Amino acid sequence: MNTLEEYIQLCAAKMGRNEDVTADLAQALNQFPYAAALYFMRGSEAAEAQNFTDAMHDFATALVLEPEFHLARLQYILCCFKTEQFALVPVLLQPLLLAGGTDAMIGELLVNLFSQPVAAFDEKLAALQTQPDMLPAVWENLRSLRQYLPAEAAETTSDASSTATSGEISSILLEIYQQKH
Repeated sequence: MNTLEEYIQLCAAKMGRNEDVTADLAQALNQFPYAAALYFMRGSEAAEAQNFTDAMHDFATALVLEPEFHLARLQYILCCFKTEQFALVPVLLQPLLLAGGTDAMIGELLVNLFSQPVAAFDEKLAALQTQPDMLPAVWENLRSLRQYLPAEAAETTSDASSTATSGEISSILLEIYQQKH
């Protein structure tokens, strides 16, 4: 392989067929150590294998190399949920909230995750599904976050006044953080 694009195409094709791409990604990263896309791909493979710590390292590296790589940012956030590292989420969300378009809609969905009623979450999720640039796999990952909605929020209706305003860290998030530390 000579070019970064050739490596990316090869690895993407293998990933699509569920073939092991570990050796190919290692070789590609040796040749192109500053390619954010390669770290993203390796992180995606690690996350798929439930190795969230390695995935988070690769997504973080992709973001250092390319700060506007919003898909890597989103995958990093999803790994934070899987590993219950909730304190990282508000900081990671800020660029998404400022990005506009679908990325901002995703940020809005996640910023109040711990304090919004299930109906409000479902409404925002349905709106995201209609966006032309919404990837089905990303939508499914977002849908999986429904399990993190607090029990008391799950029992309220969408007109409940307990929904936190944008940018506000809910008391539930703080409680979880305090329990963990």
